[in-house]
Amino acid sequence: MQKVAQSTKKSLKQTATPSARPQYSPQTSEDIAMGMVWIGLGLICYILIKNGIKKILVSKRMTNEKS
Repeated sequence: MQKVAQSTKKSLKQTATPSARPQYSPQTSEDIAMGMVWIGLGLICYILIKNGIKKILVSKRMTNEKS
């Protein structure tokens, strides 16, 4: 994105000077897509860990009742 100066009555119209680096527009859709991927992976990991802890606690409880 380029910063554009507001022209006033006192200043003449200014032209933008080309920079040595190429200007790219922001890739907002790619950022949103990667964010959704990370949210999805986090949710899957959370569910797997939660279910794993439940299974461990239930199996401990069953072994304690049998003893």
